Amino acid sequence: MNTIIERITEAIKDILIGLIKSCLDNMFTSVNEQVGTIAGQVGQTPQGWNAGIFNLIQNISQTVIVPIAGLIITFVLCYELITMVTQKNNFHEFETYNIFLWIFKAYVAIYLVTNTFNITMAVFDVGQHVVNNAAGVISGNTAVDASEAITRIVDALEDMELGDLFLLSIQDHKGNVLALDKVNDSYTGTTFPGGHVEANEIFQKSMIREVWEETGLTVEAPKLGGLYHWHKSGVHYVITLYKADKFTGELKSSEEGRVYWIPLEELKTKELATGMEHVLRILESEKVDECYMHLEADGYVGDLY
Repeated sequence: MNTIIERITEAIKDILIGLIKSCLDNMFTSVNEQVGTIAGQVGQTPQGWNAGIFNLIQNISQTVIVPIAGLIITFVLCYELITMVTQKNNFHEFETYNIFLWIFKAYVAIYLVTNTFNITMAVFDVGQHVVNNAAGVISGNTAVDASEAITRIVDALEDMELGDLFLLSIQDHKGNVLALDKVNDSYTGTTFPGGHVEANEIFQKSMIREVWEETGLTVEAPKLGGLYHWHKSGVHYVITLYKADKFTGELKSSEEGRVYWIPLEELKTKELATGMEHVLRILESEKVDECYMHLEADGYVGDLY
């Protein structure tokens, strides 16, 4: 049974790791393709981006916009010159710097209008130069090499183990079960003896060892009764439930808490540890052998199967 559980666990882990690795590979491949496309587009000049549109805009600028702008500037300059002459009493009160100022403004306006397209292209050229020389990032290799990161993630996933635990319901032949009032950690309340599986230890031997440490009893021929499991902080915790009615030894309590015999129905009335009501239903029912606890807003809720 333990070998089957271990193989199922490893198979599930392999499937999940494969899916996660595939998703990461596809994600980084898509990112690299998109970054490469953006890098190519950002590094293009207007001529390289679409030569046809570029030539069309250039022709419109030279044959339509520049002539219209020239007419407007001519009108403005003529109007300003006439105004200046009339205001200066037909040059009787004329100052030399006024004519030079008018000539300078006319020169600047004509130069800007006739070279607007070239100035705009110069701005694009400067932007392209800055982009292409930004530490060689865009014009060079834009691919994100995630192989090392993915390898580390896969290694971490492979090292992640299932949280292996167990509980054992021990019954005597008088209708009583062995209860443990657990007090030494966050999992408190009335429960059954149990514990953790150590490294390289099978479930049954681990269960016999832990029960002896907590109760002083050595159980014999335990039977698998069901599974109780949940996820928390990326770890899948699985409690394997056992039942036994054969044991030897003298009952004694341990630092885990007081152990004692109690009728099953009376046990149900005590302040049970979290999830014990589901454990009892699994161990009592022949139709229910698994409980999965899922987290909701008010806490964990159990689903029986």
